[in-house]
Amino acid sequence: SNVPPKAKGEGASSTTAASSPSSTLSFVSLMRDCGMAPWAIVVATFVNHFAYFLFLNWMPAYFVSEYGVSLRASAKLSVAPWICCAIVSSASGVIADRVARMPGMTLTRVRKLFQCTSFVGTALSLVALSAANQPTAAMVCFIACFGFISVGQAGFVANTGDVAPPRLVGRLFGLANTFGSLGGILSTSAAGILSEMSGFGFAWVFRSTAAVLLAGAMLYARFASAEPAVGGKKN
Repeated sequence: SNVPPKAKGEGASSTTAASSPSSTLSFVSLMRDCGMAPWAIVVATFVNHFAYFLFLNWMPAYFVSEYGVSLRASAKLSVAPWICCAIVSSASGVIADRVARMPGMTLTRVRKLFQCTSFVGTALSLVALSAANQPTAAMVCFIACFGFISVGQAGFVANTGDVAPPRLVGRLFGLANTFGSLGGILSTSAAGILSEMSGFGFAWVFRSTAAVLLAGAMLYARFASAEPAVGGKKN
């Protein structure tokens, strides 16, 4: 043959890639035929954003209404949780990669470990926050909330790239964030209603959010997977 061996190899590789099940998997098939793993990511995004946008939108107002702190002082207080968020987000990815290389660990176990730690830790921090009676204690609880919620960067966020083929990662991420935005809208609106209702207030807002987080942890632990989706395969 006049075809160089390297060219033959390249042609064979291209044919194999084109005919692989994941390369022909459609987005509809990913969501319909590949088990619950993609939907576990969607649900986790909804739950994460439910809590995250609550913190984002209501933390300054909480300090103003509950402790009489000025809005300017409340804004300054809000810096510390975001610093914690930035540090933990980066650190969780590094730690997750190291844990994944430990004997007996699978990527699925790592994703579940980090995401469940994120949701359960945030839920417990919110329960503590609901019982706080001074600004310092409340701020410590908020810092814990932001720290734990950031651990999920090594959970459901990274999980998107595990499950979907590279050409579908963007679509899955976009769908998940659509549901996440709905979660943020719901929690922000509900917080406004509950915080003004007699007998409820922010304590019930935090406890309700904790319940949502615990439900999310159970669902993710049950249905999440880091196995790549293949057409017709229930991962």
